[in-house]
Amino acid sequence: MRKDMCRAVLLAVSLLAPHICSAQAANPARETADPTEVVIKAYPPHCHPVPGDPQDGVDLSMVGGSAEQQVVQIDPISGKYVLTRDDYPTTAPGVWQRDGTRLHEFVFRVPKDGNPLCIGTRGSHSLGLAQLRQAIDARPYRRKVLRFTAWIATRKVDAVRLWLAAGTNERPKFFNIVASSGNWKEPVVGSKGWFPVGLTIGPLPCNADQISFGVTLDGGGDVWMYQPNLEAIDARTVKGDNRRQLDKAAAVMRNLDRGGSCGL
Repeated sequence: MRKDMCRAVLLAVSLLAPHICSAQAANPARETADPTEVVIKAYPPHCHPVPGDPQDGVDLSMVGGSAEQQVVQIDPISGKYVLTRDDYPTTAPGVWQRDGTRLHEFVFRVPKDGNPLCIGTRGSHSLGLAQLRQAIDARPYRRKVLRFTAWIATRKVDAVRLWLAAGTNERPKFFNIVASSGNWKEPVVGSKGWFPVGLTIGPLPCNADQISFGVTLDGGGDVWMYQPNLEAIDARTVKGDNRRQLDKAAAVMRNLDRGGSCGL
């Protein structure tokens, strides 16, 4: 695969609407008198939880040094948040799942008022990884082109990766990825002020069951995410290398769509 096909799809500001860029860039730097609000003007602070967040009450001590990926989710019997083996649960749009390895070494912040989200390590380093992700039903998005955008800021991170993927549950072990985009090979490192990120996939196959997107902190540091958004877009607006990738994806989907069920 060509290098330009493998590199991170961290889109330039020009791919975002100018009015969105100006508004989002201004918001993190605005002044506020609210002591619970997070304002990031340069490099971000350490991540700290939202007071009273019920997910922070989950006992993570059982994780220990396990390399098995786990997730915090609601137990269907008790109705309370519990830590379980990560089975890639599909939840409603807007629900941020906390998952990863050695989760007791991380802290999360997921406010409900539109302020930035974050992941950070409790100490200076971790041998685990932690994610904030959404995993939603893919059926309404089949045959569509999707774009995930957000603003990101980092503080002394070892590696931060962002992704947008679609998968099926055709294999015994979910998640069988059928479309994906992300900076897998070129993670964000070190400290950076706010910068925009955009990832694009599609058209989604007709067998896609789940869409997953979010941010991963691998190792130490703190990562903040602001105004994450997933939307279906007009494929005609995608240009350059991303346009060529989408054209190839569409050709693959047409070849797989022998019965015509996709209408591709």
